[in-house]
Amino acid sequence: MKKNIFIAVLTIVAVILSILLVMSKQKNQKSCELEGKHKAYHEGSLNAITQCEIGHFEVKVLDDKLDGWFVGGGSDTNRAVRVTVDKIEFSVFLPDGTIKEIVLFSSPLDLAGEKKGDCSHFEGGADWLKDIKTFQAVGKIYFKEKWQPLIIQYPEGYDRD
Repeated sequence: MKKNIFIAVLTIVAVILSILLVMSKQKNQKSCELEGKHKAYHEGSLNAITQCEIGHFEVKVLDDKLDGWFVGGGSDTNRAVRVTVDKIEFSVFLPDGTIKEIVLFSSPLDLAGEKKGDCSHFEGGADWLKDIKTFQAVGKIYFKEKWQPLIIQYPEGYDRD
């Protein structure tokens, strides 16, 4: 009888510890990185374009420069996706309540055979980028044959799901 109670208590403790372990791992994952399937190959933040399955815009800020790469949907974030625009305009909302504008221009990747107006990489700069650690930005992009909202949450990444 004591042996059965001991086994039951041990089983309950094991189940509780397993649940706590799973919950703590989920808390530490970035948006759009559920179950470890999504990786930011440029070491930036992944921002889903409408939803993860459609595609991502990976963003990285270094000093006063912002780089962005259009990459595949789902866990296919190692595949570049070309877009047919020369520039992307964003309204940037800073933590102090101010709103700034930034324009990212196409920056073709020569090794991938990209050209202006048909590339996956964009970049732009602004002095005020040096002074901020977090921001949200909104723009739009013609992606997968239709206009899509482009939302950036930096550095945590964006995923509406």
